[in-house]
Amino acid sequence: MDLQNLKTNWNTINYTPKNDEELEKMTTIKNHPVLKKIKTKLMIETLAICFFLVVYYSGFDGAEKPIYANILLIIGATAYILNGILSFQAIQKPIRGENLKESINSYFKRIKNVSIISLGVTILYTCSLILFFGSTINFNGEKKWILIFGIIVLIQAFFWSSRIWKSWLEKLKTQIGNFK
Repeated sequence: MDLQNLKTNWNTINYTPKNDEELEKMTTIKNHPVLKKIKTKLMIETLAICFFLVVYYSGFDGAEKPIYANILLIIGATAYILNGILSFQAIQKPIRGENLKESINSYFKRIKNVSIISLGVTILYTCSLILFFGSTINFNGEKKWILIFGIIVLIQAFFWSSRIWKSWLEKLKTQIGNFK
């Protein structure tokens, strides 16, 4: 196809301008495969934590645990679920701004805040689980080593999670740098 045919075809296209609602639908990325995986993970985690909260009192002897351990466990689990939902909503709509550069800057700031809050909530939830399950155990001998091993595994999981967030933020920084 030569340039003249391209121009002719371009001029004969019946273009109807899009209103804001149609443009909004076009820029929504809710069907993105990565978001589907995140949503599936979020739903599974939420259902599992809700099931745990329903059965923890009788199934894991919550009545025998101190009240502060029960309260902290409920707060930690609820915060973890709410953080997951709010984080998903924050990443679901990256376009917020007048132009692409402004949107990416805004998205970077949101993701940076989400990462910090997410890591903090994960620490809270993990500590509440350790406190709940360890509150009535006398840690001596082998039990002490099991606890230390569990804490080391959790620290490593936190380390890898923070590296994933850092990697994602670095990619966004690179995209921001490409605009300059």
